[in-house]
Amino acid sequence: MEPLLDRTVLLAGCLAAFLTVPADAASVGLLLAAYAVSTVAYLLPERVGLGLLLAYLVFACAVPLAAVFLAPVVYGCACSRYRWMALAWLAPLGGAFLRLPLEYAAFAAALGLLAWALGRRAAQLTAERRQSRVLRDAVREQSLALARRNHTLRDRVTELEDAAGQSIEPWGDAAGPCPELALDSLTERELEIAAFVARGLDNKEIAAAVFASEGTVRNHISAILQKSNLRNRTQLAVAYLNTRR
Repeated sequence: MEPLLDRTVLLAGCLAAFLTVPADAASVGLLLAAYAVSTVAYLLPERVGLGLLLAYLVFACAVPLAAVFLAPVVYGCACSRYRWMALAWLAPLGGAFLRLPLEYAAFAAALGLLAWALGRRAAQLTAERRQSRVLRDAVREQSLALARRNHTLRDRVTELEDAAGQSIEPWGDAAGPCPELALDSLTERELEIAAFVARGLDNKEIAAAVFASEGTVRNHISAILQKSNLRNRTQLAVAYLNTRR
């Protein structure tokens, strides 16, 4: 949404430029060319798009009036991750101050600075979103790895129980025998969630299964542990399985 809003603001600024420069076919053509170049460059691969923007900057150096409508190209340059590219637009702007009337050049400088500020902000937001996606993917991979490990451990516990012919107590002999859930003290929703915990589902998977939020699932699990005098979901899973035998 931000690039569209930024381009709308810059378009309004470029249209306001006609208050200072003659609104003839040449100026209209330069405005359309600048927007066409910036739009095509946005759709092309990064290096090709940057090459197209640089070509327009060279053109603006040769045709000083093009610097007045340089804002959309400046925005594209400022969005680049290359710092030198974000400042390349200063070359045609300097030519505009040397070869154009002062009011033309001053307007081009003001509009260029606005485009540069908007472009740098857009580039920062894009970088932050990219970093957020990387962190989210990393967390998701870790969650999947922990879920697989949890399933593996549950399968191993089941194998050991079958081999020993009795339930394994994950909290040790010192804590006494494995308790069973006090079914009468749990609500139907808490029993449903306890069953999902015993199946090895994590909070996100349980939330999707019962159509609730993860926070609600966590609250239910905390209530179950408190009512049953259990310390963690592993004890809860084993106690539920013992109760259902």
